Amino acid sequence: MIGVVDAMASADFFIAIAAGPLEFGWTPGVFAGAALGAVAAVTLWRRKAPSPWIARALLAGGMILLGLALGSPRIRLSDPGEVRVFVDVSASTRTASWREESALNRRIAELLPRGTRYQIEMFGRDGDRTVFSPPEGPDPILLFSDARFDLPQRTGPTHVVIDPALDAPADAAVRRLRLEGREAVIEVHNGSAEPRTLSLSGVDAAPTETITPGSRRVVRRAIAPGAARVTARVEGDDPWPENDAMTMDLTPTAYAERWWVSSDRAAPPGYRILTPAALPANLPAWLAPAVVVLDNVSSKTIGPVGMMNVERYARDFGGAVLILGGDRAFSPGGYEGTILDDVSPLASSPPLPAAQWILLVDASGSMQRESPGGSRFDLAAGAALGVLGSLPGSDPVSIGSFSDRIDWWVIGKSVREARAIALPPAGIQPRGPTDLGPALRQIARQEDSGLARQALVISDAQARLGDIAELIDTLHRGRLRLHVLQVGDDSTASEAQLRRLVEATGGSYRKELSPRRWAQEARLMLAQSSPERMIEGSAPIHADSGLATALGRATPVRWNRTWLKPRAMLLASAAVQGEKVAVAGRWALGAGEVMAVALRPEVGTGAALAETIARRARDPRYHVSWDTGSSLTVRLDTLADGEPINRLAPTLELAMIEPIAATTAPTTYWLEQTAPGRYEVSIDAPRRSSLASVRVGDQLADRKVLSGEYPPEFDEIGNDYAAMRRLADSGGGSVIQPTQLEPIRLHWPTHAVSAAPTLALLGTLLMAIGLIVWRLGV
Repeated sequence: MIGVVDAMASADFFIAIAAGPLEFGWTPGVFAGAALGAVAAVTLWRRKAPSPWIARALLAGGMILLGLALGSPRIRLSDPGEVRVFVDVSASTRTASWREESALNRRIAELLPRGTRYQIEMFGRDGDRTVFSPPEGPDPILLFSDARFDLPQRTGPTHVVIDPALDAPADAAVRRLRLEGREAVIEVHNGSAEPRTLSLSGVDAAPTETITPGSRRVVRRAIAPGAARVTARVEGDDPWPENDAMTMDLTPTAYAERWWVSSDRAAPPGYRILTPAALPANLPAWLAPAVVVLDNVSSKTIGPVGMMNVERYARDFGGAVLILGGDRAFSPGGYEGTILDDVSPLASSPPLPAAQWILLVDASGSMQRESPGGSRFDLAAGAALGVLGSLPGSDPVSIGSFSDRIDWWVIGKSVREARAIALPPAGIQPRGPTDLGPALRQIARQEDSGLARQALVISDAQARLGDIAELIDTLHRGRLRLHVLQVGDDSTASEAQLRRLVEATGGSYRKELSPRRWAQEARLMLAQSSPERMIEGSAPIHADSGLATALGRATPVRWNRTWLKPRAMLLASAAVQGEKVAVAGRWALGAGEVMAVALRPEVGTGAALAETIARRARDPRYHVSWDTGSSLTVRLDTLADGEPINRLAPTLELAMIEPIAATTAPTTYWLEQTAPGRYEVSIDAPRRSSLASVRVGDQLADRKVLSGEYPPEFDEIGNDYAAMRRLADSGGGSVIQPTQLEPIRLHWPTHAVSAAPTLALLGTLLMAIGLIVWRLGV
């Protein structure tokens, strides 16, 4: 049976038949064809000529079908495909019932019509957020989620399944932590069925508070004197420990102090004295100093964390660093290859190669002997590699082990490159005889680079050398200076021969049986052959006008040999044997500045130099308030001579501080004026430890280190019904209640098939049969 369903103003006419919907593309043709067919049918039926009624019926039906074919009819058929089932496995859905496979499969079977094909896909957290990225297209989607994510812009028909297990989650959380004056304000929520205890640190009194079930509280506490950090934590267990705590660093006033870091001298007036080991590991404390003076400090005493924080202070916090020389600074202080050398505008080693270094470790079978801490070979290899830290970074070095042949680990790379390589290579094991003679001959006959060649051999001295006179001649022609560290106590004839070789080449020979001292002895041996680290003898300093007074036109008698780095500004120099040698340099390092002086002036002179680069404290006209939590709100209040300052364009810069690497490029946000003299911005709080800076033009208003907050998926736990409804409405889907057990109605994409040929064929066939019946007179 054919029935009318819809008629469109655009002239498209739809009827429904049992096989599916039928549409006509040319409406005038439908009416014209139907009219012609009807007229022909009526004419045949009323004709007086004798004819069987069945023939007339067949002819009339055929004419009607031919008339309908004129309307370009199309049958629209559905294309049942595959349902995409998306299951949210992010941390916020830990208690969802669909986390159990049998429960998920049972719910899918209830909601999808029997025989429907489907594919399950899991999704969850990507970085700091839960990401739901469904494919674009008309295919239906069945979604198991709490909808705690950023909604996609476009999606197909999405049917969101509500899980009652996420309606009232038993979660307790610290929602917000902010500072109001000298008071910490904590917002806490307890969604569990039991009382929870809020524990506070860094507050003056009452460090605990009981939070009753199902309540939200705002707790205020005064900050404890001298506290550097406030932490709020909800004690007890729940499925979401990520949001149980929040921390706020109490950043000191920027550039309010001056630090003098020294092991053996008192600080000048107005400076805070610190030993290298006492430098704060807590990063926010480094916002306090306007300048940090490293007074003859070695890399060993300041340590890796101290060096890293010095670099962060200058590069990321915009601080100023003054490095003063001495017998524990620059090369004597082990700066080469460390962060301090990277920070300083004066290099501790020459920029151009001055020597070629060859390090050989005995890998013969006798080096398998065990010593405290490992085999002789392992300890000797560690001693050889330890030498790299004291060699000039630009010098070429070759490192290898020898037995019956040389196995090269590194050939001709710079010392700086070699430090970055994991050595020794895998598979190097002690074996075979100690054929040192052939190894030395091979080295001596290598192509001459024109540089002085220094070779260090670490061996137990049980070596084959061959013809000593010929070997000495070969080493002389190869301009090879030999140094030997003997690490075994076996008395052999080769020891005497080795000493003869060393003496003939002008090298050094040491015998050390304690493995703990091998690395130190190796460094001392090659230090004697390295470029002069300290310059002895008086030399007048030629300084620019800005430093002439501070240095007092001193004439030092002992100072560090340093080299000015590219991009650095030369501030002072001295003539040494006709060569202009850098004494003081200065350069910008990130947002800050570093000055280095290759001598150790008097304390007063050092303070005067420090004042030339010291940072200025923040402007008293600007007051910045920080409100931290899941969002970060920054407010700048301005006042000058009792009047607010309007029409400013302040900015907030946020830069993540990586654990070791330098800060990433900052992201800038504009503060909008919200009242006379007041400017504000509110953004998502950074999820990692970040440096926040508020600037007015080029002037710093305030700086703060922000502790990373927990990811936004833990801001609120449970079903987000509003988001579910928006997601369902945007794609023509539905929100499925827990009580719905019947299958959902799926709307599949359709395609159109032309029915005109079929109707024309049927019409022609009916007319042919009618004519035959008429002819036969049946």
